[in-house]
Amino acid sequence: MRILSVFICIFLFASLVAKNNAGDKGRDVEVANSLKEYGVASGTVYSIGFEDLNNDGDDEALVFLTGDWCGSGGCTLLVLSADSGKWNVISKVPTLRLPIYKLRETNDGWVDMSGVEYGGGELQKKYSRLSCSSENGYRKVGNIDDIDTIGKVLIVPEHPVFVSLE
Repeated sequence: MRILSVFICIFLFASLVAKNNAGDKGRDVEVANSLKEYGVASGTVYSIGFEDLNNDGDDEALVFLTGDWCGSGGCTLLVLSADSGKWNVISKVPTLRLPIYKLRETNDGWVDMSGVEYGGGELQKKYSRLSCSSENGYRKVGNIDDIDTIGKVLIVPEHPVFVSLE
């Protein structure tokens, strides 16, 4: 009887994982289609993460584009929000490097984020603060002085999920 109970638990867990993974793949395809409509070229490699940034219960997509979307200071981060299966770009932030962090502070109901930046002739690493306003979306608003304000990692360079648009 105990073996049967264990087997049923494993089966239910595997079914739940399969269902969740299928939902994630659908969401990834929706984001990929929206990126194509936005003008991201076929063959572009990007890293993607999902997080509820405005506490509305729905995840936003954070897409870190590489290739033509990069300059000497870093690459471009897009923030997309879902609306009826279509993902709309609400912010475009250039010249960042991974990792992208979620901060503890909020602005206009949106969580602040941070990305690594090298630029302006400086060789030392800086953590740029990205803050959101309802008029302008996410923008760089300075640097983080206190590293302790950094929270959850949203996209990491060591183990990113890279997807190539086809």
